[in-house]
Amino acid sequence: MRRSRPSLLALFLCLSVVALAPVRAQEDDSGRIERRVQRYVERMEAPGANLWDEALKLEELGPDAAEPIKKAMEGKGERTRLGCAKALCRLGARETGLDSLIGLVKEARDVEVQILAADLLGIEGDLSLEEDLEGLLDNALEPRLKVALAKSLYRASRNVRGTRELRALLESESVELRYEAALALAEVGNIEDAKVVLNDLKKEPTPRGRLARSYIDRLQERERYEKMIFSGVTKDEEKEPAFLRELAELIQKLHVYGDKHTEEDLLVAAAKGMVQSMDLHSSYWTKKEWEEFLERLKQDYAGIGVYVGLRDGYFTVISPIYSGPGYEAGLRSGDRILEVEGWSTVGQPVEDIIKKIKGTPGTKVSLKCYRAGWNEARTFVVERRRIEVPSVYHKMLPGKIGYVEMIQFGKETAAELGRALEDLEAKGMESLVLDLRDNGGGYLEAAVSVADFFLDEGKLVVYSEGRNKTIAPRQQLLTTGKGQRANYPLVILVNGGSASASEIVAGALSEHKRATLVGERTFGKGTVQQVLELKSRPDDRLRLTIAKYYLPSGRSVDREVGGDGKVRTEGGVLPDVEVLLPESTSWKNEALQQLLERNAFQDYLDRHYAANQEILRQLAENDGRDPARYPGFEEWFAGLGTRAAKEDVRAWLRSRIRARVSDDVGAKLVGDYVDDPQLQRGIVVALEKLGRSAESIEEYRMFANAAGGGEGPK
Repeated sequence: MRRSRPSLLALFLCLSVVALAPVRAQEDDSGRIERRVQRYVERMEAPGANLWDEALKLEELGPDAAEPIKKAMEGKGERTRLGCAKALCRLGARETGLDSLIGLVKEARDVEVQILAADLLGIEGDLSLEEDLEGLLDNALEPRLKVALAKSLYRASRNVRGTRELRALLESESVELRYEAALALAEVGNIEDAKVVLNDLKKEPTPRGRLARSYIDRLQERERYEKMIFSGVTKDEEKEPAFLRELAELIQKLHVYGDKHTEEDLLVAAAKGMVQSMDLHSSYWTKKEWEEFLERLKQDYAGIGVYVGLRDGYFTVISPIYSGPGYEAGLRSGDRILEVEGWSTVGQPVEDIIKKIKGTPGTKVSLKCYRAGWNEARTFVVERRRIEVPSVYHKMLPGKIGYVEMIQFGKETAAELGRALEDLEAKGMESLVLDLRDNGGGYLEAAVSVADFFLDEGKLVVYSEGRNKTIAPRQQLLTTGKGQRANYPLVILVNGGSASASEIVAGALSEHKRATLVGERTFGKGTVQQVLELKSRPDDRLRLTIAKYYLPSGRSVDREVGGDGKVRTEGGVLPDVEVLLPESTSWKNEALQQLLERNAFQDYLDRHYAANQEILRQLAENDGRDPARYPGFEEWFAGLGTRAAKEDVRAWLRSRIRARVSDDVGAKLVGDYVDDPQLQRGIVVALEKLGRSAESIEEYRMFANAAGGGEGPK
């Protein structure tokens, strides 16, 4: 039977219903999810309820259930909060779930809830929980809770302290505790260590006895398999895994420090040595090292925003990031951080101190600091947050010369460079000095985007090619012309710290005759690494060199170093104009160190900075290399009794003043043409391209006629 066509009115009504249906469905879904969450959470509260069944039902509701679960668990019992925390970890609210589990381990009255929460931290957690788990382990008094936390510490972060604690508990006088520790060791893969205790436990006709039997059976099966593989094999055919295990066993048994290293430690060391013997850039990364590498590549991190290091044995703020919370809270260059949350930093490894300072964004950390000139240390409370580390700094130098310092090639570098160029162009820039010294590289895409500012569309920037064409075929990267700026003269500063992406940018712009390179030969890192997953160790990574980068001319910049450490080819990019920095002499270094130990420069600042702030700020920009322009310099210098020349001491003092001014104004001072010979020569070259002389600009006359563009003290 033939159907009649619907009328326009009927069609309109149908469309209206369809249009409204998703909104109503969404409202219905939201209400339905909230009702179900409430129902499952109430069931958890009931005596004898199957907690994990209800938690699984919560998980099956999907990510939209996360917020209703957070509300529903408020004020509920410990077991209910435990089940809800597990569900939240699986529904995209992992941070809230883990925080709840940590809270239960710390505060729950029911020991069983504490133990289950500790177990879940190992299942759901990762490296970010290492510090929390260590703290919980330090404070755990209940032995079974200690077992659960030690197991979770190793499972989440591969921290060997976890297995070390469990092995120690195998010697406990308590049979029950020995059994718990043995099962925990077996669970994290150390069946061999727990074998003796497991052999006792397997005789029990209980669930844990059956579990112990299964672990022992697994160990015996592995031993049979290894025996089958390696039996009857000639020495020439002997398999490396057995060889490495034999070495590890002998080291552990016989070496004077053998008891301080697990078999895992030794096998990782063997893997690292094998990979590193190929070239300087291939490496084997454990899970922890892989995550640290990813963090270093980011331009933001959760912290307080300061560059730190050891100075005179103290953990010291080298320089604050001026957009960061540390600077806002009052931290300044040279501050010594003596304590973090009451924990002394003296004698502690820098990495451990940094771990204490870092934390969850939005939380606060208390730092006890001492600053030269203070009578006693003071406490700063700093709120942690994600820090945006700028990669580009710029300034207009005298003579309409733009100066851009690029410290890395990050995801935002090209955008930052674009804004810097726009600002300099608006101020009338006529030539540009791009400073890539000590820029270790970063993202290749960022390097191509930077080159795109200065080259026409379709120009080859770099290509890569490897021996295995399947994994590393020839790949070319060309400019798009989208970011191109005006064709003003361009000078690029390079040195031995310019590597990878820096060398690609400098080399490509030089070969296309777009830029003149000034400085020293670059580092010579021109290889492509690919990070490979490992079937045998899914959490670890192999970073393997698979290809080389080639400049448009076909020349590789890679500095080839053999496994024996000998350099085969120098590599790098040679500057068009070589300017070597004057070599430092040992007696001069010693003189500087003596002045630092006496706090000579800080003493000068304490005496003169406050009363002469404006003058010293001007001298920080340009002092004409004249010590007499510094208030009280002659008297101060006479009292130093140093072998160093007055000119050297002036330069050293000025560098400290520049750091102090940077802190005061909240911005890094860049473009130091007074005491930087390579920048001086770059300026001379940039002016020559404009048909001008440095002699014609008053600020540059001090170095205009010096050999190589000026030899300032360093």
